[in-house]
Parts: sequence; C-alpha cells; structure tokens
Amino acid sequence: RDISMSDLAFHTLRDYVPGDDRRYIHWRSSAKYSGLADGERFMVRQFLDTRRSHIAVVTDVERASYNSDEEFEVALSVGASIAIRALADEMDLTLVCGEHAAMQPPPHLALDTYSRADYDGWELAAATGRLNHLAPDASVVILITGPNCGFTEFQRARSFLPREVATLALRVNLGSRISLQDSVGLTLVSIGRLADLPRVLAGGQLI
Repeated sequence: RDISMSDLAFHTLRDYVPGDDRRYIHWRSSAKYSGLADGERFMVRQFLDTRRSHIAVVTDVERASYNSDEEFEVALSVGASIAIRALADEMDLTLVCGEHAAMQPPPHLALDTYSRADYDGWELAAATGRLNHLAPDASVVILITGPNCGFTEFQRARSFLPREVATLALRVNLGSRISLQDSVGLTLVSIGRLADLPRVLAGGQLI
C-alpha cells in the first residue's frame, strides 16, 4: 500500500508541494480551504499504488555456497515453500534455479522447477541478472543460498536489480539460529532448518 501520485486508486487530499503534478490539484477543495485560511492553499489528490505484487525467487545452485547436499536440498525446499505461498496469495511469481526458470507457473510446475534443479555453476549474481531480464517488474526479490555465500556476493547480486526493488537474502545454515542483518537495500535472514521458515514468514521478514 505505497503512496503513489500516478495510480488510479484515489486515497486522500494533501497540501500541494513544489514539484507536484498540477493536474492533480483539487480545485474545489483548494478554493474552500483558501477561503478558510490566510492566502491561497492548494490541495492535491494522493493515490495508493495498486500494482500487483510480483515475487521473484532466485535459488543459488553453486556447489561452493553450501557445506553439504542436505543444505542445498533445504535451500531448494525453502524456495519451493515460498513459491507455493506466493501462488496461494495470488501474487505474480518468477523463479530462477540456475538453468531452470519459470514465469507465472501453476503450483505443480513451480515444484517441478525445484525438483529438476541441481548444482550447475550459476553464480548468484549471474542468476539475479538473468532474473532481472525475465522479470524487470518484480517488486520483491528473494535470494536463497547457503552459509558460504558472503555479504559481498549478495551485494553483487543486488546491483543487478533496480533500487526500488525490495531485496531479501535468505541464507540456509543448518543448525544455526534465526538471525537478521540489515544493510543498505538488503536484508539478510539466516535460518538453520526448513521448520524455521514459517516463523520468518509470520514475522514479516519475507512476503
């Protein structure tokens, strides 16, 4: 529910500030408020941004990012779980798992994307660049990887995305506690098991 000056869902009126589009001046209200106050007072329409949420999930398939195959499997399960949740919430969805990708998949094809995924050498940053090509209108991007992927790699991946895209990095580190780290343009959440994911979702850290 972001405030917008270019959408069609009217929300409220507010005072005009320099730089506002004069097409949105509400002249009747402006005349009314000007009559009640000293001098002229212009009111402009303010809107709510009603763009449909578009969730994009990139799962790291580089072997070096993980300590074990089990950790990789948990990362794939996390991606699949988020994908099914997004579809259940009727969000637009794009998935990237290395060479495998899906746009607006039904649930069974989303799960099939993860069942086919394997280590294939795609770096997280390169996969994120591919995502930006496939889904340039994504509003939230979730990057999933293992404990050996450093913050620098997350930042490299983030550089492929527009500044306004909300980006969340989810690192699977088996046996660790849930932790949260914020940086400019990026939030990093670490979980130790798949069962931690509902707590993270319920806490609003992801979707």
